Amino acid sequence: MTSMKNDTRPKPQPLGIIFALPIEAHTFERRLGNATKYQGQKSVIYEGHVFDHPVVWTISGVGQEAARNAAQLIIDGHQPHTLISAGFAGALAPHLE
Repeated sequence: MTSMKNDTRPKPQPLGIIFALPIEAHTFERRLGNATKYQGQKSVIYEGHVFDHPVVWTISGVGQEAARNAAQLIIDGHQPHTLISAGFAGALAPHLE
């Protein structure tokens, strides 16, 4: 019998998601259920699982610099296999609300 303590498999890399606004993350967070929240000086990072797959996400705020900073934070801290920018459609047409 092999002990789980001796398991040397690498930890699975998470999926990273960046939302610009809290309203864009709301439904995702509600469906996810149990998540761990990490409060930084300028941002909050959340970790959880979707169908047993690790996922990490943050709410960046609006704008290119905010998105870039959030992406770098997730990449540096969690090394995701994929990074998704979600909820950016409001920027496609400035006259739409």
